Amino acid sequence: MESPSLQYASRPAPTPASVRSSIFFICAAALLAIGALDILASRGLMGAIGLSLLHVTWVRVGVYAIESLAAAGALAAAVASPTVRTMTMATLKQALRMKMTALTACMLLVSVGAMFHIRGDGTAGGRIYTFLSYSTSLTAFITSLMTLFLGATIMSQDMDRKLIFTLATKPVARWEYLLGRWMGLILLNVMLVAPTGLAIWGLAQYLRQQAQTGSYADRKAVETEVFAARRAVKADPLPAAAAADAVIRDMKEKRPDVYEKEIAAYMGAGTSDQSVDRADAERMQRDKIIALEADRLQRVAPGTFNEVSFSSINATGRQIEAAATVRQVQPLTIAPARPGQPPDSGKLVRLTIAPAVVGHLRLGAPLKIDAIAGEMYRAGNDFVDVFVTDEDAVLAGAGLFAPGKEVTLTLVPTVQLRYQIKKIVNDSLQDEQVFGQWIMVNPKTFVGDGMRRPRQLPMYSTQTLTVSANVVSDEGKVLARFANAAPRPLVISHSDLEVLYPAGGFDGNFVRGLTLIVVRAVFMAALALMLGSFLSFPVAALAGMAGFLVSQAMPFLESSTNLTYARDVFAVIGHYVLAVLSMMLPNLPSISPGDALAEGKLISWGFVWQTLVSTGAFRSLLLVCLGCLILRQRELARVQV
Repeated sequence: MESPSLQYASRPAPTPASVRSSIFFICAAALLAIGALDILASRGLMGAIGLSLLHVTWVRVGVYAIESLAAAGALAAAVASPTVRTMTMATLKQALRMKMTALTACMLLVSVGAMFHIRGDGTAGGRIYTFLSYSTSLTAFITSLMTLFLGATIMSQDMDRKLIFTLATKPVARWEYLLGRWMGLILLNVMLVAPTGLAIWGLAQYLRQQAQTGSYADRKAVETEVFAARRAVKADPLPAAAAADAVIRDMKEKRPDVYEKEIAAYMGAGTSDQSVDRADAERMQRDKIIALEADRLQRVAPGTFNEVSFSSINATGRQIEAAATVRQVQPLTIAPARPGQPPDSGKLVRLTIAPAVVGHLRLGAPLKIDAIAGEMYRAGNDFVDVFVTDEDAVLAGAGLFAPGKEVTLTLVPTVQLRYQIKKIVNDSLQDEQVFGQWIMVNPKTFVGDGMRRPRQLPMYSTQTLTVSANVVSDEGKVLARFANAAPRPLVISHSDLEVLYPAGGFDGNFVRGLTLIVVRAVFMAALALMLGSFLSFPVAALAGMAGFLVSQAMPFLESSTNLTYARDVFAVIGHYVLAVLSMMLPNLPSISPGDALAEGKLISWGFVWQTLVSTGAFRSLLLVCLGCLILRQRELARVQV
């Protein structure tokens, strides 16, 4: 008989459960490690090591790709676990039986119904804008709070009812237990958000149909500014820094005594607790000059024009063609806006069109009647008036505009310029409107479009100018020129300048907005379970509310701790404390879809993917892993002999 000492125990074969655990933790570790690089890049800390903006962008794209693969691997390992699936369904059934879930469903129903009856500014566009903005924002707020309290309640009940003790004595891994709870809460949110979103979409479509019988202005606002998905491009940065450096060089060469006097004033302003050295003084002087140059570059003197450039515009949209019938033609002379200017003379062609096409028209937008260029002048329930200049009317010939003739109306691709005009501070100008003219110019072909003559333009209100997409060059660039015809200098607010162009449809945009709402709930579920793993329900709920409020105030906190404007000890400490908090807490206002959906702005799949990776995967899984570590260290059950 062989001696026991000579027997070699073979290594046991790995079980499916151990393989799933290994895959999950390897993918989770990779996701957390790579996700930290993404947070550092988003905080601008990678630029401190010498990486250019282009390199940082490519690093973040690679990070997102690796994070996506790691998140997919972790999710696959979790779904493959029978224990996780059992805990997921048990959590879902438990949550559906709770009164809190029924209360949440009632709150969602009441909030959507209440928002439906708000009239807004009295117009159809204003009513739909208000309904979409408030209903989606309330849905995101209610589901986030419900998930937070529900997650803390479930964890507290598991502790109070000794369920966690029973699970600790069974072959259930802590990560399977917590992940099952988390996925159950996610499914619950999907079940709540999906019908709520369907109700919001249906009511919005009902209001859209009601607007078809209203005025042209209402239909235009509804179709082109709400039920749209427009990409917004901000104006290129002003060359204020280069202008400031030139001013500083000029001061050092021609007026060195003045420059040194101003630097000495900054250095003498410091106290014993917060001294200002020469480097800080020169930085403060440069920042002041940059601000002055930026203010100067936004001013437009009387009789001059200011030019702003835009880049990365993809305005190659699809043309809309519709059958039309010439109803009548009459001469039209448009009076000049100011005395001494020649009037615009031409023909006003009234076309009969389908009512569905009217909503896609834009006042002043370029149109084509067959091949003849015109401009949209007026619209009714089933007609549109197109203004054609005398020069273009001659090209059309005598037979094109004959009453009863069937023609093709073409809506050419357009872009929109949004702007705001202001007066100089302390200016005694009392007028609410000033004379000015906007022209959009293609920097490559020099094709221009815009206002034919100076107009009266309101101040301190956002205005929109619609022009042909021909003003955009092949490289996606366009120049916006504003000519000041007023007797006073004006200010064109650079931060309010943007070009909008169609980039999708409303339905796809709405689905992406609902996805962002679910991602918010995914994070709140992870936060609630992590806090509930070691805190009682009241404390976990309060801590979760604190985290929710910090996430909501993240834009304000980031601007308050910006080291560009202050370098005292409290600002430095706050900056790095917020950098650590931002690794766990997202910027919730930036992923709230309410305003984007109401304003018809595009929520891109790239942004949704970025949010899914950074918030739905990295931050949420980080909190779940912290909860697993806490549960692993806790003494859940005591063995008695």
